[in-house]
Amino acid sequence: MERNGRQRGNLLASAAIGPRQAGRIAAPAEQLVIDAAFAADASCSVTLTGETFVLPDAASAFVSALRALPDHDQPLTLAVRGGAMASARQVGAILQLIRSAGRNNVTVTRND
Repeated sequence: MERNGRQRGNLLASAAIGPRQAGRIAAPAEQLVIDAAFAADASCSVTLTGETFVLPDAASAFVSALRALPDHDQPLTLAVRGGAMASARQVGAILQLIRSAGRNNVTVTRND
């Protein structure tokens, strides 16, 4: 398309910038997995990097361990096991602890 005697760029021409910028994109971060297992006695054990925390008693230690990890933007997966014993309220409480540690990129999966 011409305007004032000059050829105007279009979306396809401006899309050529993409390949030049491709080298600057960081590789996707490896996901950190937190395993949460719920038992019939309403207890919950959470495993983070090989260390197990029994919630709610060790909630502050769990949050401290999350804060001590280096990359706060790293994707995190909360793998929930326990079937019917894992209520939405309990999973929400764990998510609240994770968020209080400054982690917001969390995916929840059910591994029953």
